[in-house]
Amino acid sequence: MRTWAVALAALARVGALRPAAERPCAMIVDVVLMSNHVSCIVNSTIASLIRLHSPRPRTVHVVVPDALVGACTAQLGAVARCHAEHALVGLSKDEVVSILIAKGERWLQKARSVRKRALWFYQQVVKLTLPLSLRSLSRHFLVWDADQLLARPYASCIDGHVRIDYVSTVDKHTARNTHYESTTRALLGYVSPPPRNWVTHKMYVVQAHARRMLERLCGAAHDASACAAEILRRIPTNADPHLGLSEYDLYAAYMLREAQALVLPQAVRLFRTEPLHKRPAAEICGELNAGLDGFLQRLGGQAAAAAADMIVVESF
Repeated sequence: MRTWAVALAALARVGALRPAAERPCAMIVDVVLMSNHVSCIVNSTIASLIRLHSPRPRTVHVVVPDALVGACTAQLGAVARCHAEHALVGLSKDEVVSILIAKGERWLQKARSVRKRALWFYQQVVKLTLPLSLRSLSRHFLVWDADQLLARPYASCIDGHVRIDYVSTVDKHTARNTHYESTTRALLGYVSPPPRNWVTHKMYVVQAHARRMLERLCGAAHDASACAAEILRRIPTNADPHLGLSEYDLYAAYMLREAQALVLPQAVRLFRTEPLHKRPAAEICGELNAGLDGFLQRLGGQAAAAAADMIVVESF
């Protein structure tokens, strides 16, 4: 019986390696994951990054709800450092909701939905303000969704150019989400280049540029919590109360406009295990631990999964 870590390595060998001309930059890179739970999926994501990302991550940081820091340390302490989210950005759920519904009638009418989505908005600004809150991070660091497995060798920086990826195969689940545009435009004055979808559930952050972006977003607010609150306040009233902000779209838009000489747009292929139909993490972990073959069959066969650069494992 193969473990998921071994099976993941087998999956990586299915796809062809990237061309020899694409050389990863030689630099130290930390990785930050943010998760609402601690499960084998987070473990598998970390294992995939350690094995397949170039350069190999120096330190993996996992940001979790305050109550899960102990469980995170117990399960992941050998491979990651765990952080309480409110130690990074000290905004309560009520404070986030209060900022959002203060935008006016449209948001107030959807107060119940806004309350449900408060954590989602909060997590966006935690990731955006990492240069202010987690001072030990490397000059370049990678923010990566905790449920996205890297499925083949991948370099975030190629010949001195930082990758800004977009989704190559577009369907109803991966098409460009125009809900983000009003906020990106309000915050930056422009949007990420259409029609591409630049939200690939990760971002390679160059701190020098990220800090300049935060100065534009937050002004004189150099404290992470104050900056996060200011970003939330600046979400326009016409933004979608359900999907009114994307940290990934915002950063991609900024880098593609303000650091054109540094960035390299690249297409990536995403595969979602259960689009819009999440399953319990414990159920998925049982399948992963039983071996990859059966798991891939459930996804639609090895060919479909092997074509992907990254696999998003939908769970709750």
